[in-house]
Amino acid sequence: LKIERLASALSTLVDAAGTKAPDFVQIQTPSARRDVAARYNTRLIEAYTRVYAAVLNPSSGYDNPRASIRHGPDALSTVLGGLE
Repeated sequence: LKIERLASALSTLVDAAGTKAPDFVQIQTPSARRDVAARYNTRLIEAYTRVYAAVLNPSSGYDNPRASIRHGPDALSTVLGGLE
């Protein structure tokens, strides 16, 4: 992928995470709903972190990827409320 497209996709994910993340309202037990939401957030942050690290790896072939990628994993973690 071109770095511009990858950076755009990652940015869109972070921007949308707070507003388009599932709310799991169909799960009626509050503690179960919180657990599922926490696991969802954790997995999403882990996946984002893996992609981010792979892009920053010098062997990826991207020249200066930090200049193109607006948000690091911490931004997604902040939007989603962090890892529990």
